[in-house]
Amino acid sequence: MTYGHGEVGHPFLARLAQQWVEIARENAAFSSVLDLPGYCTVLSDCYERFSPPVTVFRFHLGGNRDRVFIKANAFTRGDYAGSTFNAMVADFLTVYGAVRRASGAHFDPDQRTCHHSGCPLYQPNFCNIYPVVPDHHTNCGFSARLKRLISTMKGL
Repeated sequence: MTYGHGEVGHPFLARLAQQWVEIARENAAFSSVLDLPGYCTVLSDCYERFSPPVTVFRFHLGGNRDRVFIKANAFTRGDYAGSTFNAMVADFLTVYGAVRRASGAHFDPDQRTCHHSGCPLYQPNFCNIYPVVPDHHTNCGFSARLKRLISTMKGL
């Protein structure tokens, strides 16, 4: 996005920031929502308009009890809704993480969502961004999901 004086806007944020400025011209509460988020309706409206389509939460509880959850904003996702959208995101992250690890492209060996260091898959780290981390590694669905996805892709 280029502005009138040759400035270049952020490739992801500029459009949403411009929308926010335009909305704030009509509703002053949008100008102060970050400093004073007390206007519940405005805060909800901001969340619906400007939140990311997918958020992955990792709660660092310590003692090998960390938890990871996917939150998808299905109201803006058309055909995908709720658990279907979450499953699609988990499938995407499964494949992306495994391919990233196998190829080395954009891969940080220390980055991972899982804390189960006793898992046989922990060291190879193909599950580096798998977003469904269970209480115990024996309950993990990464291997089954990856095998299903590979089988699906081979059939294409």
